[in-house]
Amino acid sequence: EDLSASLTYYATKFDDRINFVSNETVTGIDFLESAAGGYINDGGIESTGIEASLSYQLSDNFSVYGSYTNNNSEYTDVEYLGNGVIGAAEQMGVVSIDWVRGNHSAGLSTKYVGERWINQENTAAVDAYTVSDIYFGTSIDDLGSSVESIDINFTINNLFDESYLGTIATNAAWIGAPRTVALNIKAAF
Repeated sequence: EDLSASLTYYATKFDDRINFVSNETVTGIDFLESAAGGYINDGGIESTGIEASLSYQLSDNFSVYGSYTNNNSEYTDVEYLGNGVIGAAEQMGVVSIDWVRGNHSAGLSTKYVGERWINQENTAAVDAYTVSDIYFGTSIDDLGSSVESIDINFTINNLFDESYLGTIATNAAWIGAPRTVALNIKAAF
């Protein structure tokens, strides 16, 4: 099977959505939000949207994957009726290319997350961002009687060291992870 695709439509409704609210009084985005705050009932929220994905095996060694989400999340209670929900991006997408040959693999994946509201009034938003990750891996088998195999994986997350705001709460945002490099070695005995 060289091609697979899916398309999903969703419609959800929450009557009582619980959300964290900071006790801090900060002008602008609170990047240092620790845990000073509490939880409130945001009231009703309705979300509708589509999610589409496509995977294609280009050859024995290469495959590509793409996904797209279009999301419309709005408050349904009177005070913020029709406003976009805090932290809910309208547009999201992923594109990945993967290579596998024998015990070796590599891949590149790029994710886009659209602009997101940071307050219920919809007067402040955080910018959209795009991050890319890359990985390389190999598995070495039949190393003798005492070692069954060794797996080596090298990963770079946020390859281009994009500065972005990841997690969102009411009037607060956490800075996304910078470029992170990891080497993992696993041995089976």
